[in-house]
Amino acid sequence: VKIWSGNVEGFLLATDVRNDCFLLLAEVKNSTSVPVSTIALVIPITTPEEVVLAIGRGAGMLDVWIYDISSKKLRFVANCNAHEQVVTGLAWAFDGACLYSCSQDNSIRRWIFRGDSLCEAPLSSNSAASEASNNNLSSVSDLCFGLALSPGEQMVAMVHSFDANLQHQMYEKRSQRAVVEFFWSGGQSFEVPNDSRLDGCRFEAISCLSVPEFTCWEINTLGFLKSLENVNKPIVIWDTLTLLRNLRKDFPVLVENMITKWISSWFSGPVSDSLEAILFRDQDKILMVSSRKIQLLNIICRRVMLSEMGIDSVKDYQFKHNRSSNKGSNSDSWNDLLIKSEGELQERLVAFSFQVVLKNTANSQSTVGESAYWSPVGLAQMERWTAINDQKIHSQLRLLGSEVAECRS
Repeated sequence: VKIWSGNVEGFLLATDVRNDCFLLLAEVKNSTSVPVSTIALVIPITTPEEVVLAIGRGAGMLDVWIYDISSKKLRFVANCNAHEQVVTGLAWAFDGACLYSCSQDNSIRRWIFRGDSLCEAPLSSNSAASEASNNNLSSVSDLCFGLALSPGEQMVAMVHSFDANLQHQMYEKRSQRAVVEFFWSGGQSFEVPNDSRLDGCRFEAISCLSVPEFTCWEINTLGFLKSLENVNKPIVIWDTLTLLRNLRKDFPVLVENMITKWISSWFSGPVSDSLEAILFRDQDKILMVSSRKIQLLNIICRRVMLSEMGIDSVKDYQFKHNRSSNKGSNSDSWNDLLIKSEGELQERLVAFSFQVVLKNTANSQSTVGESAYWSPVGLAQMERWTAINDQKIHSQLRLLGSEVAECRS
C-alpha cells in the first residue's frame, strides 16, 4: 500500500503526462506475504497532522498504520486476526475512533481505536441487525462483499451476494444479484465492555432502548450536528433524520430534550430546559446564530418535530400565526420556531442581495463595465416583500431597502 500526495491543481492544468503531480509519501512494507484485500483511510479532525490507514488482508488479518505529516514518518500501530476469511470491507467512523470491518465469512465487527491499540467492541443491543436479519439471511446469501457507512454515521450497510445454487437457473443466474443488510451504528459506545458477548437484544422497535444507550445516541448525534456547522461540509442528513423520527415515536420527550440541548449550545450561559426559554425570552438571540445552524434547525423542525403534520397544516398554522401571537401547545412552539427560522433566513437572503446591489453601485462609479458584477434576480419582488413586512423585519433591513430604492431611482 502506498500513500501519495497529489497536486490536484497542477494535474488539472497539465496538458501532457506529468510525474511531478503526485509525490510518494510512504509505502507500507512488512514481512507478511498475505495480499491486501481492502483499505480505509481517515484524517481525524482532532489530529489533522496524522493519516490513519487500516489495511485488510486475505487471511482475515487487520493492520493499522499512522503516517505523521510533520515528521514524514510511517509507523505500525496494531494488527489482529479480525476474521476467519478475507477482509472485504473497512470503514472508519466517528472521526477515526471506531472501525468497522466485514469479511467473506459473513461477519461484521467493530473495533475501538484509542492511542496505539485496537480493541474489539461487540455490536451492542442498540446496533443489532434490522428485521431482515431475522429472516435467516445466511440461508439465501453468502460472501459479504463490502460495507459502507452512511453520511451521518448512524447506520452501516453490508452487501452480500446471493447463493448461486438458490438462484433460478434460467433468469437469476444470468446476472449478479446482491442483498443489502442495514445495521444501526450511531448509538455505539466507545468503551470496550468487560463482557465481550452479545446480550441478544435486537434493536427492531427501539423499545428496548435504555438510558445509557440513549445517551450514546445523543452524544453521537449531537457531535454529527456540530460537525455540520462547518459551511464547507455538505448537508446530507437523511440517516440522522430517519433516526430521530424513529426515536421520537417511542421517546418524544427525550428527542425533544436532545434538540433543545443542541439549540441551547449555540448561546453562552446555562443550557435552557425549555424551548420557550429559547424562543421568547430574548427575541434577538437568533441574530447571533449562523445561517448554517438556522438552516439545519429549519430542516429538523420540518422533517422531525413536525413530520406528522402535512404541508397544508403547517401553512394553515403560519397563516393563523400571522394574525395572532398566542403561544399554545408544544407543537405550536416548534411551529413558532420554524416560522422564526424561515423568516430569519428570508431576511438574510434579502439583506445579502441588497448589499450586493449597493456594492455594485459603488464600484460602478469608479470602474467601467458594470456588467462584470453579479446582480441578484428578483430585486423588485424583494423590495415589495420588504415593504409588505415593514413592521416585522429588522431595522437594518429597512435601512438597506431604502438605500437600494434610492440607487435604483
